[in-house]
Amino acid sequence: MATAYHTVLGSLPHLPHFQRAERLPLTRLRLEQRVGMLPEAQARQIWQAEALVSLRQAVARHASGGDWLRRWRRTLPAITEPRLREYVEYRRDQQLILAALRLRHQGLGPETEAEIWSISPRGRKIQDHWHDGDFRLAALYPWLVEARSLLERQDARELERLLMDACWQKLNRIGDSQPLGFGKVVAFVFQWDIVNAWLAHDPVQASERFKQLMGEIQHAQ
Repeated sequence: MATAYHTVLGSLPHLPHFQRAERLPLTRLRLEQRVGMLPEAQARQIWQAEALVSLRQAVARHASGGDWLRRWRRTLPAITEPRLREYVEYRRDQQLILAALRLRHQGLGPETEAEIWSISPRGRKIQDHWHDGDFRLAALYPWLVEARSLLERQDARELERLLMDACWQKLNRIGDSQPLGFGKVVAFVFQWDIVNAWLAHDPVQASERFKQLMGEIQHAQ
């Protein structure tokens, strides 16, 4: 299996930080071909994970809290690769925290989406500390305090950049933990997704994107 990782990693180009990228260094088709060199079960899990946590897809997807929860409950058990699951759970908690910030900003309480908090161990803490500015989670998620401020100012571009950079740094840590293994492949695939999402960024449509971003878990009213 180590040979498969070496082959895939050796075929991947350098991926600059998303804020410095001028274009994607690898097409989607080429990316799929590279991932296809992995054992079938690992490749399948990567695409299952992408369907859950892709930043590029998230800005084009609205989901009710119930839909979001069902999708996660259906797919998460299939993500068993530790490094991949680590990133998926990080994105899950990022989305959950954003949903909590949005609901509270609207003057609503945790009972508004009572079911979704059960999807993560962080959900209980969010419920218990709803009126604390950072839900007492800032030590785990340092971006949370700034995200709250940006959401209140409706600064879509900076909020998007902040969340992407938090994911980018998380993926750096995952890649560094397995520089010649599956973790490095996971880091590349999802950093590629971040670059793709960033390059699709259109400042003219910032307001609409802000609504889409906040609609990752859309309250069904």
